[in-house]
Amino acid sequence: MSSRSPPYTENSDFEVTASAVAGIAFSLFLVGMLTLVFVNVEGAASSARSSLSARIYFEDSATDEEIAAIAKEVSAWQEVEDASLISKEDALVEFKDSLGDESGLISGLQDINPLPRSVNVTIKEQMTSTAAFERLKLEYSERAGVEKVDYNRGVVDRLNQALSSFKSMSFGI
Repeated sequence: MSSRSPPYTENSDFEVTASAVAGIAFSLFLVGMLTLVFVNVEGAASSARSSLSARIYFEDSATDEEIAAIAKEVSAWQEVEDASLISKEDALVEFKDSLGDESGLISGLQDINPLPRSVNVTIKEQMTSTAAFERLKLEYSERAGVEKVDYNRGVVDRLNQALSSFKSMSFGI
């Protein structure tokens, strides 16, 4: 009689169980990490979306009443979070702040401020599609007293494209 070992020993049972537990633990770890990445990307995208805005710049000949009427009209749009008036003086302060340490370069502009009055239009976070910005541009570019309507289309398009790609990837996983 030959002595054959049983097909499974205590040692092999432990190895199978340990492998199964390690596989499950790794899977849960991976799901947790992907969830963390998704939550962080969504938070960053939300922050980026909330800072997207457009500007309606006015000619010097535009009256305060015309500018206020356009600001009021724009703020009534469902896509608009806020429409705030920016005076020439506020525009100059904002420009100086953006220059930081180099703001001394424009110290002579207080007397002859070349910056136009404007309305800063912030689009609601959930509606930051290119269509909302294009509608604003199309609606107000040809209005009397409006010099131009400006927004950073490249940033809006890239942000929306990146979010769409990321969501597709995350749902695929």
